[in-house]
Amino acid sequence: MSPIILETDRVIVRNLLEKDAQALAQLMQCTTKEASDYINEWAKHEEEHGFTIYGVILKKNNALFGYCGCREMTWQNRPEVEMMWYILRELPKDPNDDLDIETAFYIRNYLIKQFNIKSMFSFVRATEPRNMNVAEEIDMVNDESFQQNGVKWLVYYVKRDSPKLLGSLGNDDVEPLRTSIRNQRDAMNPAARGRKPRLRPG
Repeated sequence: MSPIILETDRVIVRNLLEKDAQALAQLMQCTTKEASDYINEWAKHEEEHGFTIYGVILKKNNALFGYCGCREMTWQNRPEVEMMWYILRELPKDPNDDLDIETAFYIRNYLIKQFNIKSMFSFVRATEPRNMNVAEEIDMVNDESFQQNGVKWLVYYVKRDSPKLLGSLGNDDVEPLRTSIRNQRDAMNPAARGRKPRLRPG
């Protein structure tokens, strides 16, 4: 069975392997042993539930560029599916690089359709505007928050039957970015009209 889950123009999404432990440790800023434990934990989750957290490989240099996927969890005494992501920018100096949105969009569609997931939750720090932006651009909505160890967390969710999600779920080629982002970009840079929309700065 191939470890590749899906492929886009820029990345390959595949199962994480033991050989990825060192690169994952650098991404997560943890020890190689801790990264290896995560890989084993996520592999076990896939055996039990069919889906898990996957590695995101940038095609142009075959490097581990992040991770993204879902895991089952308990939230407020009920079973839920948490979507997680951490994806580097392909162009670190370009605030409009949307590799994280693009990848999360395709993985969201894959998981919801392949595993008939009814809803997904994500937890995002209130101090992380970029991850807030990713959540919103893949149709997640924030309506609650909580404090933990002095950190404010925002709770985002998306339900399979939400009108916004249904509008972008039917076709994997549907542009995941909102029209408002396109309008902001065009207003700031009229020469960009007609190009693929990119992420707003922030």
